[in-house]
This record gives sequence, structure tokens and C-alpha cells, in this order.
Amino acid sequence: MPFAPDPAPRTLPAVSPGPALPALADGDPSWALAARPVRPSPAGDSPSGGGPAPSQPCPGAPGGPRGTAREEEEPALGTALLPLTEPAAVEGVHLAAIRAGARLVRTATRWASPWWLPSTSPERIEEINLWAAKLARSARELAGRPCLVAGLLGPLPATAAAGGSTEPEAVLEGYRRQVAGLLAGGVDLFWVEARHPLEAGLALKAVREAARLPVGVLLVGEGEPPDALPSPWLEAFHSAGWPDALGVATGGGPARAARWLAAVRRAGWSGPLWVTLGRLDDGPEPVARGLAGPKPATQDTGGWDAWDALRLLGPGWVGGTGPWQPADLEALAGRIQAVHPEPEGPAPALPVLGPLNRTGSGSGPAGPGAGHPDAGHPDAGKQAASLPAAAHWGRSRPAGAGSLPGATTSGAGGATGPGSPAPLREKLGRRFVISVELDPPRGPVATKFLADARTVAAAGADAVNVGDSPMARPRMAAWAGALLARSAGIDAIMHCTTRDRNLMALQADLLAAHALGVRNVLALTGDHPRLGSSGASPVYDVDSIGLLEVLAALRRGEDPRGNALGAPADFTVACALSPSADDLDQELDRFRRKLAVGVVDFVMTQPLYELEPLERVLDRLGGCPVPLVMGVMPLHSGRHAHYLHHQVPGISIPARIREALDRAGERGLEVGLQLAEEVVEAARPYIAGVYVVISYGKAEPVAEFVRRLRAWLDGPLPAAAARGPAARSPEEVRHHAG
Repeated sequence: MPFAPDPAPRTLPAVSPGPALPALADGDPSWALAARPVRPSPAGDSPSGGGPAPSQPCPGAPGGPRGTAREEEEPALGTALLPLTEPAAVEGVHLAAIRAGARLVRTATRWASPWWLPSTSPERIEEINLWAAKLARSARELAGRPCLVAGLLGPLPATAAAGGSTEPEAVLEGYRRQVAGLLAGGVDLFWVEARHPLEAGLALKAVREAARLPVGVLLVGEGEPPDALPSPWLEAFHSAGWPDALGVATGGGPARAARWLAAVRRAGWSGPLWVTLGRLDDGPEPVARGLAGPKPATQDTGGWDAWDALRLLGPGWVGGTGPWQPADLEALAGRIQAVHPEPEGPAPALPVLGPLNRTGSGSGPAGPGAGHPDAGHPDAGKQAASLPAAAHWGRSRPAGAGSLPGATTSGAGGATGPGSPAPLREKLGRRFVISVELDPPRGPVATKFLADARTVAAAGADAVNVGDSPMARPRMAAWAGALLARSAGIDAIMHCTTRDRNLMALQADLLAAHALGVRNVLALTGDHPRLGSSGASPVYDVDSIGLLEVLAALRRGEDPRGNALGAPADFTVACALSPSADDLDQELDRFRRKLAVGVVDFVMTQPLYELEPLERVLDRLGGCPVPLVMGVMPLHSGRHAHYLHHQVPGISIPARIREALDRAGERGLEVGLQLAEEVVEAARPYIAGVYVVISYGKAEPVAEFVRRLRAWLDGPLPAAAARGPAARSPEEVRHHAG
């Protein structure tokens, strides 16, 4: 029975089912945790960074002494609950693998299933899998490097896999629980290991029912490799559907792995191949006992001809079957000539810094069209005059406080120079602005942050919003993240909260950011430290309104006490608005006070999922005198929608939206993107742009959303967008209502 492609494509552009060239995956994290030589620090402590690394393999571990199913029960029972009981240890294993070069890590869920934990409730099973996924994502954030998180569905115990007394429906329901938890935790793809065709087919079915994410199925390669993949496996895939990748998890080295993969190819499979090895050679010693020297090429024991054969078969992800030490993962990367090498050398070149005072360029008076990209053209004045009313949004500034938005091309809104991103100020009101919110790294490595910034910039985003330790959880300073984003070729909006800094520190950071070319600031009060786990004390010398007053003083060229600074600080300033606030009267009162400071250039809202809250707010305000940028957060699933609605302050998701996501099932992300597009289209008469919030650290789905928006939103802004509903004509109101 030959292989055939799945008639229904299952993947979104977000994740490929496998790299075209060999790339390094991790060792099995569950086995690594089971093989720890010492117990980890108490739950909740931060990992030291090295991660546990076994010096001896566990009984039953692939690559170690052969073990029976019962021998595997001991590590299973002691390890499966660790995502809940010892999260720091789990995070440490992932962190060590990523630092060793792994670009895919599997969740520590090999045994997080009802068959290995028969006395654990289904709800608890789901919770274990959810936290396992969150811990893998957390390690990725700490490492600061691009890395996929694969939800691991491990093999059943040997007796259950062969049929035993386990009913197929019970097996399927167990997989469904695991899949639900892993999806809620934000995995990027699924990695299935199976001993028997039945469990492979049921695991594949459980994933297909719930998500459109790539799925790879690896046969547990026990015994001698066959000449071709046995027909029961082909029949199982014909029944359940074809995986996106196929491969083998073997306890041997490259020669055995190559023979297994050759059997898969001979069966007719031409798609991506994944493989895990138990050793770096095919000799008797497991990899955890140390590296063995290369064997002569004439022996079928892992000499260089075996590695060449493995590479020629074209595997994508190559990882470890059992517990692997970080040093051995690094050696494996060298043997397979893994792609995705870590960038070496200094950080990317930073933008050329421009002058602090941007009151003019000396090339003539700044007229209404001086800031237009075609300001030097003979017809520039006509072009400026023809701009929509939205282009002339903005509040007047005090004399000498720098240019108005769009009033001068000379460095407006940020440092200028070759390769510098176009300033956001020049775009506000002239084109539909799109910003994407990126949280800065949790650690000192910014590789993933820079990659995500480049991804959204290439998709057409105008800027990135860089959070200031959101949710009161410590991250790299927002001004540093903004500077890094600009070095990646995209302008940045730096969030600045009053939670952690007194007045002197606020002024110091703002002046430093300005000198480094960061000119867009979103003024916020900030989440209270008790929301996070840093143990920090709140400062709150001022709130966001007081911060706006500080920014107003800096724009006048003064400090908050009225002392001269020598030059004005030319910031473009935003404030926040929550149309879905529980106490809307208080929210609108504070918003009016923010506008009264006279420094706000544009407004950013909390994410919205329907138009009614925005229209209600604009009606009560009588319109908005400055450009309004609406928050949008594409939803991934029904569970995602329910969590945001019930757990995140300031976000309200209508019941019809939550129900639509519940019904979407495996199409959750696709439906979420469609719903987000619909709310943007409905709000377009009122808004100057959107800022898009990333979920689960996944930049590519948001990049796809940005590409879609750019495809149909580029062009002049509607003139009515400069005015609130109360100021629109009856014809405009009737058109919108229709």
C-alpha cells in the first residue's frame, strides 16, 4: 500500500513540518529529568542555567541498558508530575538543550498520559501537559534564541501499545486530554512517538481533531530495521490520515538510524524525515557514558560513512532518543552539520544617532508638507494639501519643543542615517499604521527578539511596541529592546511605566532613550509588582498622567522642576485607553486628563474584539482629537478566548466570538485571524492604525496577519477617521450602519 499525500493541507504558514537540511532537536527531556544525578532546587527557584545532565542512563532508557515495560514505570511515575512539582528542573533541562544548539525542544510529557498515570484525573493530566508546554516556552524566552516547542505524545506502555486490554476509544480520549493541554500551553507543533500502528493512528487523529499544526510521527525503532516499513503502519496512516513528517526513534547510532530511515523511504514516503538517536556511534556504549572515537569507515558502527548515509537520506530534525548531555548535543550538531548556527561576533550595528534638537533642517521653512516623503518634489505642497484630514491630526506643541508630527523630514521621530527605519511620526495620519507588540527578552540573549522584529518588519509592520516588564515580570529594559528593534530595521514604540522608577530615574531613562534615537514613548502606570514574582517594591512617584507631564517638560527643554536642559527632547508620545474598562467613567475621566496635558500625539487601546466599545467611548468623548491606534490580538482557540475574557483585566471578548472559536476546533487560529480582520475592517473609519499583540511567543501568525492587512488596507485613510462618531455626517453614519 503506497504512501499518498494528505488531501487536506493541515499546516498554516507559521511552522514548517521540518527544515530542508538537518537541524538539531533536543534529547528526550522526560528521560533527562528521570536520569538526574541530583535533585533540583525547590519548585519556583530559577534554574541555574546548566540544567541537569545525567552521567548514567536510566534502566529502560533508549541508549541505555535494555529495560522492560515495568522498568520504564519507575521513571515514569517519578517524572511525569515534575512540570507541576518542580518547574525549575523542567525549565532547566530545556534551557540547557537550547543553549547547546537545539532549535526544537520537546515538552516533558513522555509519560504525562492516563496510561502511565492511571490514578490521575483527566483534568490533572491536562494541567500537567499545559504547564509542560509553558515551561518549554519559558525556557525559550530565557534563552532568547529561535526555537520551536513540540508537544510530545509519548508511546504507550508496551502491553497497551500491542492492543492489550486498552480500548481504542479510551486511548483516543487520553490523547485528546494531552493535546488539549499542550495546545493551551502554546506548542508550535506535535511530536508523536509510537510503538504500534494503532497508537500512532489514534494520536494523529487526536491532534487533527483539535489543531492545524504540523505533526511528526516517529516509530519506536526496536530490533533490527526491516527492509521496508511494515504494511500495518501504512494501513494505519491510510485510515487516520498522513502525518506531516515521518521518522524513527532508535536507541542506536547513525548506522541503525540510516537503515530505519531507508526502510521508510523504500515504503514510498517522500516527505520530511525526523529521527532521534540513542548514541553518537553504534558501539555498545551509550552516549551518556561519553563520546567514542570514530570507527573505521569499513565498519557499520558509526564511522563517517554512516553519518554521510544518514545525511544523504535527508532528515530534517535530528535529536536524541534518551537523556543527552548538552556537550553531546553539540557534538551531534557537528556530526550532522546542523543548520541554524548561532550568530557569532558583536551585536548588530546600531543606528546612526541624530541631533537632539530637531526644530528644522536649515533647508527652508517647514510648511504643511515638509515632512512628507516627497517634500523635496516641486509638487510636494499639492500632495500635502490633498492628504486626508487624518494626516493633520495632532496637538500643538510649545514653541521650541521640536517639530510637529510630519513637520520636518530631518530625523523626525528618531535617529536618521543609512539603514535607519522610517520614523513612525511621518506615517501617522498618512498611511494605515501597523505596530506589533514584542516583549523584550527575559535574559541577555536577544537573538529571537531580533529575528521576530525582522519577521514583522518584512511582513509590512511600521513599528514594534516594546513592553516595559509587562505583567510585572522582569525583562530587558524597554529602551534597550527598542534600540535593538531599530537596529533590525523597524521603528519602535518604547513602553515606559512609573511602577519601578522614581522621578529622577524616569527622567534619566527618557533622556538616555532619546540620545540613542528612541523617540516614540507610550506612557503607562504599569502592572503592580504583586502581579509578578519578582519580589520588587512599587515606586509610583507619579502615575501615567504625571509621566505625561514629565514628557511635556522634556519637550519644552526643561526637567520637571523647570530647569533648562539645553535642548528639547523631541518625543512622539502615546497614551493608553481601555474602551472595555470595568469602570468606564473613571477611565474616560483619566483619559481626558491625559489629553489635557497637551503632549499626546496618538492613543493606543487595549485589544478589542468588537466595534461597540470603541463607538461607545468615542460617542461619550465627542470624537478623539488625535490619531487612535486600536489593539488587536488574534485568538488561537476557544480556550485562548475564554482565558483572556475571564482572566485578563481590560479585555472583554463577546460570547459570540468565544462560541465561534469553540466551534472552530482545529481551525481555531484561522478563524481567529478572520475575526481579527473583521474587527479591523469595521473600525477603519475611526482608527489610524492597529497594534497587534503576539500570543504564545509566535511571531509568524502575526506576520501573516500583517501581510493580509497590508494587502487591502494600504492607501489613504478615510477622512472620517479624524473624527469621532458624533462628528460624522448622517450619510457616513448610515453607510457604516449598513
